[in-house]
Amino acid sequence: MGAWWVLALGVIPAVFFFVSAVQTESERIRLRARVMGRLYAARAKMRSRSEESELQTLFYAADIPWKVSTYRMLRWMIVAFLLVWAGFQVFHRQLWGVLPPLFFVVLTEPHKGFPMHSLLLLLQKQATKKRNRSVYLLYRLLYQEVLVFQDRPVSVYDLLRRQWPRVPRLAPFLQRCLLTYVENPKASLERFAEEVGTKQAKTLTDMLWQMEEGGAKVALDVFQANYESFQADRKADFKAKISARSLLATGLVMVGLLALDRDINVLVQIYTSHILQSAMK
Repeated sequence: MGAWWVLALGVIPAVFFFVSAVQTESERIRLRARVMGRLYAARAKMRSRSEESELQTLFYAADIPWKVSTYRMLRWMIVAFLLVWAGFQVFHRQLWGVLPPLFFVVLTEPHKGFPMHSLLLLLQKQATKKRNRSVYLLYRLLYQEVLVFQDRPVSVYDLLRRQWPRVPRLAPFLQRCLLTYVENPKASLERFAEEVGTKQAKTLTDMLWQMEEGGAKVALDVFQANYESFQADRKADFKAKISARSLLATGLVMVGLLALDRDINVLVQIYTSHILQSAMK
């Protein structure tokens, strides 16, 4: 094997120098340009695939069931329709018709710095909150199962298989996890946490792996040890929800007071004008 490497290290430079010697200057320039062009094309393709993968991950995290290719196809179909419509408007001397295609292209561009990317991040945040609620529900269901079956223990696989229909939002992730759980429990749990993509999902999978390693005798201890962390996250989420509702209620009260003040002013004006009309009679 070592001899082949030595031969390759000797032959490749020899071929390169031979080709360089027999080629003219223009041929060398064309060859160099061709090689560099292919390298740049390969690099651009790799960068495009990387951006496509990141965008698909963002779609997935935001609970958008579309593929990036589907989104781009629909986007450009709408752009084509808007361009035809804009051409029709310009033909009738309505130059404002060119604005909708431009606005649509800018608003639907999903990369960083554009409104669509901010919208995707907002949807991802909302999806994370919903998944965290589902993970907490799964935790409570598993905790109840552990309490009920502590005298006759149940395996982690059976626990998940019994509970996944009760958590619809996590059902696809749990089904994929259970398909390979028997062959490789740790990898299946790690994939479940990665697909759900939340901190609580990672904590729950760590707990389940501890149960898988330690057996039924440590199941109750594991759930009780992590009870406070799950409760803390739920309390923080509840406080944030209460704060948002309080701000909304305060805003509505202010709007109501402004409307009431305006109504009172209108009533005073009507009453005053009526008094003046009565006095003039």
